[in-house]
Amino acid sequence: MQLANTKAGYGWASVALHWLAAIAIVAMFLIGEQFEDLPRGPEKTALMSLHIGLGVLVAPLLLARVAARFVQVKPEPLPQHRLLALLSTAAHVGLALAIVVLVISGPLTVLSGGRALNVFGWFQIPSPMARNQELHEIAETVHVVTVKVMFALVVVHVLGVVKHLVLDRDKTLLRMLRPE
Repeated sequence: MQLANTKAGYGWASVALHWLAAIAIVAMFLIGEQFEDLPRGPEKTALMSLHIGLGVLVAPLLLARVAARFVQVKPEPLPQHRLLALLSTAAHVGLALAIVVLVISGPLTVLSGGRALNVFGWFQIPSPMARNQELHEIAETVHVVTVKVMFALVVVHVLGVVKHLVLDRDKTLLRMLRPE
């Protein structure tokens, strides 16, 4: 069983981190979209608490995914046009940067509101600062805008997968499903 990446393909560690991160990102997005337009009240508070608690728990996983992307050996890309290879790299780097920004701006939105990060009542990470409305609004805006950018990048990423699967009929998707 190949755990680490090689020039020939991805290892199980990369594959597992990729799919776990994808599941976490989709879950966080769906939960966030649910409470975005709700009026203040118990339903919004419950969804925000779920989003915050899950966010704290998956942040290390997401950061591990980003770190792995940049420190592990990258398999040789399958042949494609130079512009498409550049777009692919830009989308992957953009996704990694978006993850980092979201992992910072999400907690900062809560902490700058003078509130602790409550993780399902199991534990809390207290705010190291008093309420700072200006920082809170900046962090919240950065978080919301980055979610929109990430959504666009995920669409580009999925379209790339579909292109490889349907048009190129190559092994790109298989490489992320079954390590060699």
